[in-house]
Amino acid sequence: MVKFARMVIVLMLALCASVINAKIAERESCDAGNSARDSQMRRRVVAVIGPEMSGSGVLISPDEVLMTAHEIMNEKVSVQVVTCDWETIRGTVVWVDTTLDLALVKIEGSLPYYFSMQGNPVRAGEAISTIGQPDGTAWMISTGVVLKENKAVRVRYPDARTQEHSLIISSAYTKQGGSGGALVDERGQLVGIIIADLSLQGVDGNLSTAQSITNFCRAYAHPLCPP
Repeated sequence: MVKFARMVIVLMLALCASVINAKIAERESCDAGNSARDSQMRRRVVAVIGPEMSGSGVLISPDEVLMTAHEIMNEKVSVQVVTCDWETIRGTVVWVDTTLDLALVKIEGSLPYYFSMQGNPVRAGEAISTIGQPDGTAWMISTGVVLKENKAVRVRYPDARTQEHSLIISSAYTKQGGSGGALVDERGQLVGIIIADLSLQGVDGNLSTAQSITNFCRAYAHPLCPP
């Protein structure tokens, strides 16, 4: 009986160690199987977790994250920002534009990787990539082309609000939790912020939609916006 109990304990400890090692391996997979370019882009995208929301965010400076705001209606909301290396940093929403559906988060610290914002509009047929943190465990990169660079889309939000946006439509795939991720051109520059998981009238749900950096810079004179 004692031997059997010992065997059970040993097996349970081995199982626990296996689960822990699997989780560590999963969380250390930021660079695994990726090109150097993809790894660099993933380090510029973070997960943003708030009291009633979670999604992706894009680093646009060492201490600021730009993200979608369809679940953030007010400033001063506290959030957690999780990097590709699984570092967790506290942040506070410091700017919200519900017209553009964008928000800016100030983080308590400084991060070395961030995107260069591109003000020149992308054109139909141009190759792009989307980068997001869609499900809380993995950063996803998808490639495609721009289908419409300035498409007027009426968006219906979960709270029954409807609003018209002028969005970039692309064939790059995204999914739940990818809103707030990056739309990046062939040069690796940030051209838009993904708006995902919304009921879009007249737009295929499998297509990604993004608010352009040009529109953000018109609304908010960020010091790193292109001239």
